[in-house]
Amino acid sequence: MPTFLIDGNWFDMATLAVAAFYAFSRAMFAGHWRVESFVVELSYGVSIFPLVLLTATVASSTAINTLMTGNKIIISLAGLISLIVILKRTFERTERAERGRFF
Repeated sequence: MPTFLIDGNWFDMATLAVAAFYAFSRAMFAGHWRVESFVVELSYGVSIFPLVLLTATVASSTAINTLMTGNKIIISLAGLISLIVILKRTFERTERAERGRFF
């Protein structure tokens, strides 16, 4: 009987699992399944686990070593998505302030 060994990096597998859970839960909360929305939420979810691990680097030197030796593409993607969301929110607030709304 063949045996299947999982030889993936735990960091990458946890990132993908958290992203899938996030996208699934957002689709359930929205009450509809649209592929475009699911893919966007999946891309947002990819940034959650690396950012949580980045926060944990304050308390653990092992976490920083794991983060730095992990998949650099996922880490850079998490940073890029976070940057885009922050900039989007910043410009949305500026537009609202110009219309007389601050929040």
